[in-house]
Amino acid sequence: MAMALAIGLGLLATRRGSLHQSGIALAAMLAAAIGLYLSGSRSTVLIVCLLLVLAAVWASLKLRGWRRAVPVGFVVGLLVCLAWLFTRGYRGVSFATLGSALGSFDSKSMNVALSHRPEIWAGALDMYSSFPLFGLGQGAFFRLSSINSFSGSETLINLGGSGAHNYFLQSFVELGPVGLSILLLVAVPFVRVGRRNFRLISFYALAGIAIGNLYAHSLLVREMLMLAAIFAGAYLWEAKTFASDCWRPLSDSNVRRASWALLALALAAFVEVALSFGKFPFT
Repeated sequence: MAMALAIGLGLLATRRGSLHQSGIALAAMLAAAIGLYLSGSRSTVLIVCLLLVLAAVWASLKLRGWRRAVPVGFVVGLLVCLAWLFTRGYRGVSFATLGSALGSFDSKSMNVALSHRPEIWAGALDMYSSFPLFGLGQGAFFRLSSINSFSGSETLINLGGSGAHNYFLQSFVELGPVGLSILLLVAVPFVRVGRRNFRLISFYALAGIAIGNLYAHSLLVREMLMLAAIFAGAYLWEAKTFASDCWRPLSDSNVRRASWALLALALAAFVEVALSFGKFPFT
């Protein structure tokens, strides 16, 4: 749903179509917003709303004359909807429950209000600290998170094991610096293209997928991963077409630095493997 909203926003921002086409994009965004509400993901709803408000503020600064009233009206309407939603309560969270949790500043109440994410993420980092160089191993998070003496998360234990509910954190915990290096390599094209990313529809789609995985891990679903791969391919084509001057290979000095870093990581692998023998969970 976050991806569909992002694509709709991208179409409105990058394509100056007719009023009819804009209406279709807005209708699709409305349908995606309803789907996001029905999904029950409170944090994703708030993150998406925050980004939409920022986008509307940016649009109001770019537009001139009466057109500025459109994003301003959108922000007002969105804030009214959020106020109504959390006044009546949304999946057990309301302004009253949040105020009570903040007033007492009880960590347990805040943990419940945030869907136990702080506890789960703390448990994920505790598990990662046992194998900081190469992580737990791909696909091992679910199984190991159910072990009380290893994860220390009551929520994960009661669930019989679960994901980290943050795809990027889970990938880092499972793959360690290797996964982080892959993520940084993926980020290189986005950084080089810079502000011209906002002209590319595929960028909005990938941003929407990333937003949807901050408080969940939908990329673990095969269909979503394939969809992300399709948009990644579309992004490569769009970036090379519309920002070809930013698309250049790494310099020789950067290649040498990367080679030395990989060599150091390979040497560190032998150290971590040697220390892993006789160590939980390999005992």
